[in-house]
This record gives sequence, structure tokens and C-alpha cells, in this order.
Amino acid sequence: DDDDDDDVVEIRTMDMGCGRGYLTFSLHSYLMEKYNMMDNPSSSSSSSSTKGNASAARVEIYTQGIDVRPKLVREMNTIVSELPSSTFQDLTFVEGTIESVLMDCCHNNNNNSDNNNNNNYSDMKKKRTIDILIALHACDTATDDALWYGLQSQSSIIVVAPCCHKEIRRQFYSSSSSSSKHPYKSILRHNIYSERIAEIVTDSLRALLLEYNSYDVNVFEFVGGEHTAKNVMIVGTKRKRKRSGGDLRMIRKQIVDLVTLHGITKQRLATWMDFSLLEEDQEEEVVVVQEEGDCKKGCCDEKEEIKNDLNINDGNDGVGGKGNRKRAISPRVRVGQMPPL
Repeated sequence: DDDDDDDVVEIRTMDMGCGRGYLTFSLHSYLMEKYNMMDNPSSSSSSSSTKGNASAARVEIYTQGIDVRPKLVREMNTIVSELPSSTFQDLTFVEGTIESVLMDCCHNNNNNSDNNNNNNYSDMKKKRTIDILIALHACDTATDDALWYGLQSQSSIIVVAPCCHKEIRRQFYSSSSSSSKHPYKSILRHNIYSERIAEIVTDSLRALLLEYNSYDVNVFEFVGGEHTAKNVMIVGTKRKRKRSGGDLRMIRKQIVDLVTLHGITKQRLATWMDFSLLEEDQEEEVVVVQEEGDCKKGCCDEKEEIKNDLNINDGNDGVGGKGNRKRAISPRVRVGQMPPL
């Protein structure tokens, strides 16, 4: 049929820091089954009867897992090659880090005229082809990098399960030690309390910043505490309509009040968004993520500053194993090479 291309709906997902890919495989398989594309006898009849319309759009699922460990990536791709191609041919794993994806984002969006032919990443970015973004247990600010990538990609659904909230925790110590009358002075001297408060405040800021970008946000416990203490999940679903100016001002005030109370002056996602945490800047108009997913003005300059910050985070394990944050920009990275549109 000549009009086949017009009747195709593509759903593209990315799992950042996928590890052994248990979730990546499961999600891809679930989406294939949901849209009646699994290799089973009833799939064709189910597809043809969708909404009683023989011309219903065909849904194609593309899934990509990203991990820093090359051996693991090779193993996952080998497993994929041994599975039924009708279901898993569009599931791929690539070597890289969340930071490297963002660096490619900045580079490709600012050099669209001379991008290389071996990487389809810039085309993906222009056409906003990441519909579902997942990042589970991305260490410390790597979660913020994943959230920013999701915002830049205009993802319909963003799912993160944060861990290692070190950026805010360090600022707690600095703020409380500067004054003997700090309200948290007696609390933050206990490491367990400072860790828990850092988690709550950091993830609350992330939720508010997502809401500021017109996402509906749910924060909940996704697994019992007996399995892991890192069991908080943040799910952002993109709204069909942007929030009003009044709603944005209210959310902005909540953010500024929160960081002022806790002595926070810097937060990675806010930095990516060019969102001022200063109280005196509340009335200024802050530009949120651009519609076409292009790099915001000054993005690459700010990325250089964040890159420098990574060099002092020596204690972080990062995503996908130890030493990931020290290998933020790997020359072997090949990310975003999904099938061309």
C-alpha cells in the first residue's frame, strides 16, 4: 500500500544506565504485546480488529538500552540476536553514559550542518523520537542529566528512580556549619537524617521542576523497603496543555521557598534549565524547554562547567558500575543509533 508510511506510529524508548537490561527487555516485550505485534497466532486478527477499523495505524516499537560497560553491552546484543527477530529486531544496546548522550545532544544540535553520516542522533533529536525515557538508580546528578535529556526530547513519559543524593547533601553541611543557630544543626549531625532529608528535598525539587515544564508528576514507593532503601520512583507524564503563567509562578515560589529553607544554591536539573534558585529572581520570566528539543542558549558552555564538576565527584559510582563518572566522555561511545526515520 502506497500510504503505509502514513499509517505507522512509532514509539521509541530509551533506558539510561540499563545494566543487564531486565527492564529494557521487559518493557520492549510488553509494548510489543500491548500493540498486538508479538509473534503469536492471534496477533494478526487482533490487529485487524483494532477499533473495528481495518486501516488502523501500525505501531512500531524501538527500544534502546545504554550502559557504560562494553562487555555487558555486547552480551545483551548477543542475547537479542538469539531471540525471535519479529519481536526483538528493534531492541538494541549501546555503550555510553548519560553524560555522553547529553554531550552529543549539545554537539549535534549546534552542528547540524556537518553531522557525520554514521550517527542518526541529531535526526532523532530534531524529530523528538524518544517517547518514554527510563533511568533507574542513576547515581546522584546522573538522574538530573537523564531528566534533562527527557525534557529536551519532549518525552511523553519520564520514569526515574534516583539514588545517592550527594549534591544537595553537601550543601546541607555547608549551610548548617555556617551558623550555630541553623534550624537543622542538631539534625544534620546525624548522618542517617542528613541522608534522608537530602533524598526528600532533592526529589521534591525534581518533581517541582518537572511540573514547571508542564508534566504531571507522581512520586511513590515502587518496591518494598526490605528489598532496597532506594525505592522511590518519580514518574512525569507530559500534559496536553502547558501550565498557565499563574501556575508557573506558584511552582516557582514553592521551589525558591524550598531551597531557601535548606540553604541550597545549586541543583543540577535547575542548572540545565537555566532556572534561578535565587529569591530575588522570582519575578523574572524563565524560559522552559524549547518545543523542538533544540539546545538552549549557552547549553554547551554550561555543560563544560558541569563536566568540570564531574572531575571532583571521585566518590560516585555512577550508572552502570564503578568509575562511570570518571569515564563521562568515552571515545568509544556510540549512542542514539536507532533505525533512521
